[in-house]
Amino acid sequence: MSTVFISQIETSVRKPSLETAYKLSTALATTIDTLIGNDKLETKYGELSRLLACKNSDELSFIIGIVREICSNIQGGKIIPNE
Repeated sequence: MSTVFISQIETSVRKPSLETAYKLSTALATTIDTLIGNDKLETKYGELSRLLACKNSDELSFIIGIVREICSNIQGGKIIPNE
């Protein structure tokens, strides 16, 4: 890929094909979502991972129980999450 082509993508003059986006994400060791600015979910997973990293087995079991209950309540319509 030429530097002109990359510059055109960066400035939204041209849009890359899916194949080009894949090649760019591979070359940059990232995801296509991150490249297009749609990495909110990935960021949330990363935050959860960091929060849980230092917890022991008992603490993780307790947290999992709470998360299951919250998910059940969301699915049952008892809780409506705000974004």
